[in-house]
Amino acid sequence: METFVSRNNRIDGYWALGSFQAVLIRSSVEAIQFDLVEPQDAASELRFRQTLSFYRSLLIRIATSKRVPIERITHGYIEVRSLSPTLIECIVRLTLDQEAVLASSKNVFVRVHDASTEHQSGTTRPTTNSFGA
Repeated sequence: METFVSRNNRIDGYWALGSFQAVLIRSSVEAIQFDLVEPQDAASELRFRQTLSFYRSLLIRIATSKRVPIERITHGYIEVRSLSPTLIECIVRLTLDQEAVLASSKNVFVRVHDASTEHQSGTTRPTTNSFGA
């Protein structure tokens, strides 16, 4: 969960959670869900392909390091829901052997992604004076 809500979780140099909030606020989508076990063709998975790929790989690495055969993980997803214009809920849920459920959730303060006002990671913003010149 911590890596998902981290400011290091970026899409094109911007905080991923701001991009998710933008999609949730600007569309009628109730939640964005990333299936970590069964590939889907959901719009959220296609739009955020990089995020999905990274967290599927991370799940495999963690399972391997904990000596949990990946086949034991029968269901797993990360879900993002907008609770307000400035608050989202992130949920991670895994099911092992069709019965044991591991879940974590976190509410995070986040603003809608806006490239015109955000500083893109890996770039420097031009210096301006008080007159914007």
